[in-house]
Amino acid sequence: MIGPAITSRVRPDFAAIHLISFMVFMVSLTFEGPLRLALSAVHLPFLIYVRDVLAVAVITQVLYVKTRSNFTLVLIGGLLLLIHNLVGLWNVSLPQVLFGDKVLLDGMFGACISPVIFRRDPAMKAFLWFILCATAIGIVYNYFHNPPPWWDVSSEVGGIEVNGIRTIYAAGVPRLAGFSRANTTAACLLVVTTLSLIIPSRSRIFQNVLLLACLPFVFLTNSKSTMICLLLAVVPYIYLPSKRAHLLKPLTAISTVLCILVPLGFWGTILHQPSADTFSLFSFVDRVDRAWPNSWRLIAERGSMLLGRGIGGIGSPQKAYEPSLFVEGDNVFIYLYGYFGALTLGYFGYVIYLVFKPHQRAAAELQFALVLLTFCGFTGITGIIIEDQLLIFYMFAAIATLYRSASEPPNFSVASYPRPAILRSEGASGGIWDGSGEQVNARQGR
Repeated sequence: MIGPAITSRVRPDFAAIHLISFMVFMVSLTFEGPLRLALSAVHLPFLIYVRDVLAVAVITQVLYVKTRSNFTLVLIGGLLLLIHNLVGLWNVSLPQVLFGDKVLLDGMFGACISPVIFRRDPAMKAFLWFILCATAIGIVYNYFHNPPPWWDVSSEVGGIEVNGIRTIYAAGVPRLAGFSRANTTAACLLVVTTLSLIIPSRSRIFQNVLLLACLPFVFLTNSKSTMICLLLAVVPYIYLPSKRAHLLKPLTAISTVLCILVPLGFWGTILHQPSADTFSLFSFVDRVDRAWPNSWRLIAERGSMLLGRGIGGIGSPQKAYEPSLFVEGDNVFIYLYGYFGALTLGYFGYVIYLVFKPHQRAAAELQFALVLLTFCGFTGITGIIIEDQLLIFYMFAAIATLYRSASEPPNFSVASYPRPAILRSEGASGGIWDGSGEQVNARQGR
């Protein structure tokens, strides 16, 4: 039986479509190295971007539904995106602007299917365990087989050469990527899957064991800052359960504000360059002395301090089309300022407003969003998290969760659909977490 009401037209199971697209996205990032090797061998490298086609389809469907329920939100978002694209076209070329839109695509995708991320059916838990274990196995394999077979695979897409894997060394030590494309992706896969399994659990023993098991693998990726940011985000959640309600929101706000204050606080500062052997300190000093000042200079001289450079005006899109002017940004606030100009301050302020606004969502769902945003905030102080497909996906999903929690009734969301038919079974649990470990069932139909 399809549902309580029989209609003459069977509606598409959008829950299943969103869930499948999420799984395709996660699997393609987890195994991107071998996938690129296999697809290049059969001369079909472009098939790796099936995940982007699915993302565009899902975004289109959700926007269509949202236009009917909240036209004002879609209109304001569309106008802002149009303005930033037009600023980009004023300063850079059309292909560079489209590249910048591609950078933001995964974030919009995450925002649209954020309810899927919080479903904890047995099948979803099994899938998260699969991603976590596959990532860990890939890192171990990469440790004993470095470089891996796919490290030098490259292909050309849209006139741009794309490498199968980014081999990065820090103080002579390789940053292991496992089966994924970059060490940062591997580290973040470990982080988000670990958090996804820790947050809904009420067992302190399980939380501690999983966290301690995750940390060595993150360390092997040579992403020490990721490990520190994970501890800053999750330790208060695990070890101060009675203080969660009072700690999570201020901690999220602090991490967000630090993304702005740290680069501004070092404005005009020149630090003494340490030995390159002290890589973490060396890379931070390089940001203070070179990356951040050059980024501000680029925005001021080749764009506008009011409007920025528009979408595609900084980072990887610039490296592809303006290599002589390329700067990394290396800070989420500076990077977004290059895209959105002074409106970036408003966007950051709105996120903080959502953090402190009263919420109606289930406790664990809200806590997961806050812990994720805290991790992204601390990581974004010295990282380009906007160009990390996984982090921008989860960051926008967390922000969308806060928006729904503060703005919509508890049982309604952009994707408030029944449990996917592909996961329905007799006696199986479904829905979204609540604070007691039970499930809050989404409203059926629209």
